[in-house]
Parts: sequence; structure tokens; C-alpha cells
Amino acid sequence: MRVSGFTIIKNALLYDFPVVESISSVLPACDEFIVAVGASDDDTLGLIKNIRSDKLKIVETVWDERLRKDGKVMAVETNKALSACSGDWCFYIQADEVLHESELPKVKTAMEKNIGNPIGTVGRTPLKGAVIAEVLPTSPAKRVGLQANDIILEIGGMPTGSSELLKQALTASADKHSVVVRAARDNRAFFLVLP
Repeated sequence: MRVSGFTIIKNALLYDFPVVESISSVLPACDEFIVAVGASDDDTLGLIKNIRSDKLKIVETVWDERLRKDGKVMAVETNKALSACSGDWCFYIQADEVLHESELPKVKTAMEKNIGNPIGTVGRTPLKGAVIAEVLPTSPAKRVGLQANDIILEIGGMPTGSSELLKQALTASADKHSVVVRAARDNRAFFLVLP
């Protein structure tokens, strides 16, 4: 099983993003970690290059400022990083998030359990998930890069294949500081952390 971690960042030093800590928190679970580094007004690129890991792969990008409205630029940049991933699984974490080390075994177990089943199928029977119809501009889903038509397969390890299961998963995770979500986009499954 090969795991690709990925994130996007721009102006990390200027805005004091804990991106090094963020990347470091999921690096033990990854075989590679893609960082899409936007052209910055500070030395963000140098900061990322100083992370000592041969798993790290940097993709230098230029953000299209015309796409700032509704966070579209974030989705475009996230897709650039995702497209550079080569793993069976892709783990997205934002530059201001950190996954607690106690969560790593749960994430790895979920990935191992679903290897060969990355987009939620068993044989020819598709697993059900919650399809996102719309992502509100100021929502946590928007901030972590979820998009319309993404499929939420699990929240906190709980399936979301019916409205009742979705409610149960959301209720169970409501009091948690963050929750691991398994989702799919364009036939690629990925994990992310929702604050």
C-alpha cells in the first residue's frame, strides 16, 4: 500500500502557518508527501525545502488571484497537489492543521482495510456515500478543499451511505476537535481532517 500525503501553502511565514508541524504530523503515515508551494511574499519555499525528509516532493505553483472569490483558487491549488500524488491513498491536510499522533494508527487501519477498494466498491457493488451537492463559501468543508460532487464515504470511521448513517456519523463526531473523513473525487479516494 502506497500513501501520498499532500497540502498547499503560500505565505506560511507571513501568516504564521504551522505548515512544518502539519506536514510532520502525517509524514510517518506517508510514502511521499506533495507540497504545492505558491509563489510567496516570504521564504515559504525555503521553509518547506528545509524539512528533512526524502518523502517530500515540492510542486511550485502560481496562484490565479482572479479565482479568490468563493475559494476557487484553493480548490485549483489542491487539485494541482492531488494530481502529483502517486499513492493508492491520498491524505490531505491543511497547512494550519495537525493530526494527533494517536490518530495515525486509525488512519492506517482504515486505509489497509479498504486497500483495493479505494473508491468504495466491493466487487461490483458500490458502497454508498454522501454526495456533496454544494459547498458553502465559508464552511469547514470549503476550507479543507471539498468540492461539489465529492463523495463522503466515512466520517470518523463511520459509513455515510444513507441519510440516517450520515446523521449518526455527524452526531458521533460533533464534539470532537477534528475528525478524519474518507472521501472520493474523480475515482480517487483520499483522507482529510475536518476541524
